[in-house]
Amino acid sequence: MVEIHPVRIPGRWRDGRALDVHTLGSVYLGDDEFGHAQVQTKRSALGELLYRLKYKNDQTVVQEVADVAASFVRGWWPEAELLVPVPASRVGAVQPVLLVGVALAKAVGIEFCPDCVTRTQDVPQLKDVFDYDDPWRLWRDFMP
Repeated sequence: MVEIHPVRIPGRWRDGRALDVHTLGSVYLGDDEFGHAQVQTKRSALGELLYRLKYKNDQTVVQEVADVAASFVRGWWPEAELLVPVPASRVGAVQPVLLVGVALAKAVGIEFCPDCVTRTQDVPQLKDVFDYDDPWRLWRDFMP
């Protein structure tokens, strides 16, 4: 099982955690023949699994990601009865959060409700938000 480094996520909830950071660092390698920047990225172990799932459609990692998350949840256990995923900012053919959600809910023995929360308006993808405070402002603007 991959090693994780959980961190608390501040917000308008009782408690929230991220299992690890995704990216540990990047090195600019130069531009390719088309003028596109080439970057060598170092990811955490969990970040690499999620990268493979989201960007390479490697669904063989779903169970490993769910097992890591389930191990953490069992030790933290916030007395959850229902797992509700955050809707994606952009809909694709395969939604990694749904794949992992199903496996995680099964592993910890709780119900999974993929349709309990729906997006009512478009929001930018967080990967396209570069100012440190912008993600918090975006969420604040869309929270009741």
